[in-house]
Amino acid sequence: MRQSLNRALLAIFVTGLLLTGLLLALVPPTGPAGPVLLMFPLTVVAYLVAGLLAWHGRPGTLMGPLILLSGAAVFLTGLGNSQVLALIAVGSIAASLPLATFIHLLLAFPTGRLPSAPARLTATAGYMTALVLQAPAVLFSADSGLSITEDPAMVQAGQLLQGAVGSIV
Repeated sequence: MRQSLNRALLAIFVTGLLLTGLLLALVPPTGPAGPVLLMFPLTVVAYLVAGLLAWHGRPGTLMGPLILLSGAAVFLTGLGNSQVLALIAVGSIAASLPLATFIHLLLAFPTGRLPSAPARLTATAGYMTALVLQAPAVLFSADSGLSITEDPAMVQAGQLLQGAVGSIV
């Protein structure tokens, strides 16, 4: 059983490195924003290594997969910095998803499971805030790639609502 887990973790590691390379190719860390753009792949690799070590060290808990989920959220967010319209849309949708996964991580520590109804409610509210309340920024901003119309007032109202709800979460 341990040998098959090790093979699966190795496959996840190789896939994660390939995706990180893809992110570097799509969003090269050049120009004045280079150092900021470089933080995305570095953060993805940090989550990848931490998640795999956690999963390997304690395969009976869900912390490893949850850490990897957080890394995937950072990866998706980083895609928003590319020049490909579909990837900009993905990045726009996932823009605040890393915050939700981080809240989930904090609440689920150390077992990877949410221990109580309030913890489950808080994690769910975090994901809803990150995804559903992200809709105005995606649907009403010309930069998102999924804009139905440009309406800066709706974007600002959505950001205020998302920020307020996110602060409560």
